[in-house]
Amino acid sequence: MGLIKVILDYIKKDAKSFQERSDNFKAKIDSYLETFGLTAEQVSPLISVLDEITAANIEKAEINRARMAATLKCTNLHRTGEKLVREFRRLIMLSPNCTDDSLEDLGLKPGVRYIDTDKQAPTLKENQVAGVPQIRYDKSSFDGIRIFCRVGDQENFDKGQIVTQTKYNDIRPRVDPSKPETREYYAYYILKDQIVGKRSNIVKIELGPVV
Repeated sequence: MGLIKVILDYIKKDAKSFQERSDNFKAKIDSYLETFGLTAEQVSPLISVLDEITAANIEKAEINRARMAATLKCTNLHRTGEKLVREFRRLIMLSPNCTDDSLEDLGLKPGVRYIDTDKQAPTLKENQVAGVPQIRYDKSSFDGIRIFCRVGDQENFDKGQIVTQTKYNDIRPRVDPSKPETREYYAYYILKDQIVGKRSNIVKIELGPVV
């Protein structure tokens, strides 16, 4: 195959590159006016628009900085406020006059949500980290999962193991490091060391040889 010539537009789409070329143009165009037989009045409208674009970009950057600063301020204040609210709730609960009704009235009474554990199933997501199988899931209100694995062409899955973190790294050695290896996984939620709910989806990870 030979070379294909592609013409690149001299007007850049991203704001930073456009601004750089705009600054370069404005700094040098006066030295070319006589060469091109042009007057300052002829280039003035273009310079004016380029100046407006520069001013608008500066304004936009200032607004973005202010927005980021405001977001950070709100986040930090919210964390402080949440801590103080929890501390104040513990304080008023020491009072013999504190009731569920008063907590409810102040918006300080926890809500209650019921989960039908029989209908819950973890959703597994697979990944590889430095050649190690990694399984992720949403722990939700459960203690963890019991995860089961099948390697290669094994007929059955293993007896499983309990995982209490939201990530499981399967660091078991390969059957034969010189060959590719397939590992399949499924899981159930556990609550108080007991399996509950429905089986998860099955995920498969293809591992390449390591030697």
